[in-house]
Amino acid sequence: MNRVMATAAIGLSLFAAAAQAAGPLNLLETDPPRPYVWDTTHGPVPVWTDGGGAFAYDFDGTTPFITIERANEITGFALNEWSKVKTSTFRARIAGTIATRIGIADINAGNAASLYEAENGRGIWVIYDMDGGYP
Repeated sequence: MNRVMATAAIGLSLFAAAAQAAGPLNLLETDPPRPYVWDTTHGPVPVWTDGGGAFAYDFDGTTPFITIERANEITGFALNEWSKVKTSTFRARIAGTIATRIGIADINAGNAASLYEAENGRGIWVIYDMDGGYP
């Protein structure tokens, strides 16, 4: 019986070790290396959302399956959940739309490249894609 319990204990300890997270994917080249972090010294990370259609249309071909308002609710909820993690310093909030930052109301395959170098105030762009198209 002791041999069975010892084997089970070893197996469980190996399983528990394998279940732990590995750590950051990318590190700053400092001595010692440090993980990249969001700058929250000036408050939550601002998030700018797309203003066009959210996702594919419903069966009638004209009604959005998820409206832009609902997509923003879902995004806001997700950001709030991440911001509530007590062991994390990451905090984020929806600050407005991409249109208020760069003047484009609907980001799509034809104009998405305009975001690559556009200043977003140390924040995050959230693009809602209607069809996954690419020019």
